[in-house]
Order: sequence, then structure tokens, then C-alpha cells
Amino acid sequence: MSPPGASTAARRTAAPPLIWALQSGSVGDDQQVLALAEALGWPFEVKRLVRRSGGIRARLARKGLLGASLACFDSARSSPLTPPWPALVIGASRGGELAAAWIARRAGRRPRLVHLGCPKGSPRGFDLIVATPQHALPPCDNVLMNDLPLHRVTPARLRRAAAAWAPLLAHLPPPRIAVLVGGDHRDYVLDPATARRLGRLANRMARACAGSLLVTDSARTDSAAYAALLDELDVPLHAHRWRHDAAANPYLGYLALADRFVVTAESTSMLVEAAASGRPVLMFDTRQRRTQGGRRDIGRIHERLLALGHAGWLDETLAVPPAPGAPPGGRDLERAVARVRALFGMAD
Repeated sequence: MSPPGASTAARRTAAPPLIWALQSGSVGDDQQVLALAEALGWPFEVKRLVRRSGGIRARLARKGLLGASLACFDSARSSPLTPPWPALVIGASRGGELAAAWIARRAGRRPRLVHLGCPKGSPRGFDLIVATPQHALPPCDNVLMNDLPLHRVTPARLRRAAAAWAPLLAHLPPPRIAVLVGGDHRDYVLDPATARRLGRLANRMARACAGSLLVTDSARTDSAAYAALLDELDVPLHAHRWRHDAAANPYLGYLALADRFVVTAESTSMLVEAAASGRPVLMFDTRQRRTQGGRRDIGRIHERLLALGHAGWLDETLAVPPAPGAPPGGRDLERAVARVRALFGMAD
């Protein structure tokens, strides 16, 4: 990092800041962290944080009752957090928040801290927070409010995925409808009965257009619910069962090759990634209850996708929304990159 008062030319020739990209186990949050780290174009190290399964100290640490502590992480399975310390830490979720606070305490020269989403602690603990309308954050000079979550779906990645998966999916008749299945999340519940309804609607849609289905679950999908969904399908299909150690995951291939998408509405990451393909997206509503309070309302993301023309709702009419305009997320990522660079006195 350039010293105060350094000239613009000196800053341009200085070595870029080292980044630690914290990966805390939430697939959607982790992908957002990587999206920002990659877009900055600076060297970065991935630091994986594996939660402890139990124990009173771990529970107290997650609640912030032990101060800046790593007690909620399994040190044997997590990446070491040791010098040389980074100049920039990017994290998300509660795990990333706790680790960032611990790193800031240990580093001799405090790194810049960037958090994606809404921290549970004070926003003032971060140099920059990149949030979206789902987060109830008050206006603040260190908060960047984007339209939608960040993502890593780029034209280049889609081209590579299409080349890899097109031969394996060539036997499936078009139009191909990708069904991206999440799971339970607060008010949103994907139980077997709800999953069966999703399966019936997706099957009807594919049958009506003589097409096929590309179906995948995710880390949060209950196995009984996914089995119930698959039981309803009798059209040509390719189905994938998510595993963290899977040798080949067709998810990007589905994004590249599907003609339209059906996505469970609780997964904001999958919704935005599907919309980034530039093809029609239908949201399947799994909300079964409505609670008050909390600092996150993903219904605001649904409203934003609808307002921008990037998605519609799946219902019994099976009406497909028109293809959207420019895929979402480009300007959001550009804004985030510009704000991070500004922390180091750099302008794009």
C-alpha cells in the first residue's frame, strides 16, 4: 500500500495489495467473495473457514460473546490465518465477519475490511459493506447499496461450460428448461409436498413445448424433497445430485445451455446467476409463512428482479416472461471494484 501523499504515478507502479478471500461454507456468499476478488485483478489467497459442529465456546463465539475469536472454527480443517498479513480482507456471512475482526486485531498494520451482505455487528467495523436491498441497512458512507448480489457468471465462463457440456446434453430436445433447486431458508420451506408441486409444474412446462429438463439441487436441498421432485418427472431430462466433492458439476453447463430457467425463490444467488445468462427466469415461490423483524428480506430481491425485467413468477399458467435485456450484475460489480480501489487511493 502506498504511503500517504504518494504520487499517482508511484501508486500505479506499486505492488498490488494482497487479498485474503474468506470462504465460510455458504456457497452463495463464497461465490460473491470470489467474484469481487477476481474482478479486482490483484493477487489473492483463498482462506477456508470450517465451522466447529458444536461446543459451548463455538456457540459463544458465533454470538460474538468472546470478542474477536476463532473459537467457532475448526483450526485443523481451516486455512491457517498467519503472517504475512493481507492488505485487504473480503468476507461474507457471520463466519467471515468474525474472522475479519480477529485478523484486524492480530495484524500489526490493520488491513482494509470489506464485507458482502449485512453484518450482525456494527457496520462501523468495516471499511466497506457491499449490500443489496434485501438488507435493512441505514444509509452510511461506508455502505454501497447495489441492485443485486454479485456473481461470477461471465460470458467467458459460459462459453467454456457450453463447450464442455454440449456433447453430454446433445440428446436432450430443446427447449431445455433448467430447474435450479434450493432448500429451506427462514420463511421459505421446500418440503416433499412443495417439491412435488414444483416437479409437476416443470414437467408440464417441458411436455407442453416438447422440450426437456436440466435439474440440479444444491447444498441446502433436503434429499427427500429432491427425490419427491424427481418422482414427478417423466420427460427427457438430465438430473444432478449436488455433492461438495463432485468431480463434475453441470451447474455452469446448465446456465450456458438452458433456454429458460425455473429457480426456487429463496436462492438469490441462483436467481441472479440464471438471470445473468440473459434468458427467461421463472421464480418458484416456496414461502410458507411470514415472520416479522430481521435484517434480511429477500422479497426485495424478487421485487428488484421483476422491476428490472429479469424474472417472473412460475404459476399454473406456465407463462414464460420475455427474454430480458442486458444481464444483471455488471454495473454492480464495477461499482464494488471502484469503491474497493478507492480505499487504496486508486481510481479506475
